[in-house]
Amino acid sequence: MTADDAIRSAAAAWAVRTRDPEFDDWSAFTAWLEEDQRNSRAYDKMMLAADDAARLMKEGVSAPPFRTIKADEVPIASNDDGYKPSWSVGRRWLGGAIAASVAGVFAFGLMSPETPPTQYATNPGETLVIDLEDGAKIELGGGSELSLSGDNNRLATLIDGQATFSVAPHSHSSFKVRAGSDTIVDIGTVFDVRLDNSQLQVEVSEGAVVINPETQNLRLDSGKSLTKLGNSFSIEEVNIEAVGEWRTGRVTFKSATIDDIASRLTRATGINFSADTLSDARLSGSVLVEPIKADPSSVGPLLDLEVEQTGSGWVLSKL
Repeated sequence: MTADDAIRSAAAAWAVRTRDPEFDDWSAFTAWLEEDQRNSRAYDKMMLAADDAARLMKEGVSAPPFRTIKADEVPIASNDDGYKPSWSVGRRWLGGAIAASVAGVFAFGLMSPETPPTQYATNPGETLVIDLEDGAKIELGGGSELSLSGDNNRLATLIDGQATFSVAPHSHSSFKVRAGSDTIVDIGTVFDVRLDNSQLQVEVSEGAVVINPETQNLRLDSGKSLTKLGNSFSIEEVNIEAVGEWRTGRVTFKSATIDDIASRLTRATGINFSADTLSDARLSGSVLVEPIKADPSSVGPLLDLEVEQTGSGWVLSKL
């Protein structure tokens, strides 16, 4: 059994256990999620596969093929002020082998069939606006993946990437965002969440959110930014005008590694950037996306980097 097989097997087991109404071993589950960044992604995908499998078993039908929704099929929000993102979104169905294996477990009744989550995904360089029925809006950044579930789609799971959430207060339920092993509970606000590899960043421009109310219970008010590395949380001030600024075509780096810069530039531009070395150097700066799309080498003098073109993209290294 390979390491990936072991992770998938463990994820399937946790998917069964955590959906049991009598499950109470949350500390062990959280510890498993934090052991490896791949664990939370495998668990999220296994839960989605289980939901699909249970529904398909009940209906006795096969999963439909992947479908891409074109830009003119989804309206742009009226308050977007002329901002017109590119779009790429589809309902991703996990492989039949995964769904079938999980279906066998859930057939014993540990999980009742539910409406499967709706999944959204963007390619690098693309963005997506999701308007919810209750007036909330989600703006999904490039190279990102998110699912919506729960009553009135009040639970968002950011599987990978970045999204800005604009949420009005709701009299019946809070809006929650799950990112890896962490949960963000909204208190009527505008906030941005980025999950990239093992790093979580949450920034608030209006209102407030609470991070992990059942454990750390960290309140984040307007003008505050939270960063999580490993199991450590840090909170600092942030310019509210800069929260979610990627929506306007700007990316700002603050004490970022070259690898982080390359990853975020790839998401924003759709151009393949990579880091030459795992340097400990940390850089700060702010760049506009469109000029870099036109000339990827222009990022060099802006961030004090050496930029070299290769057959597969552009390599960044410290000068």
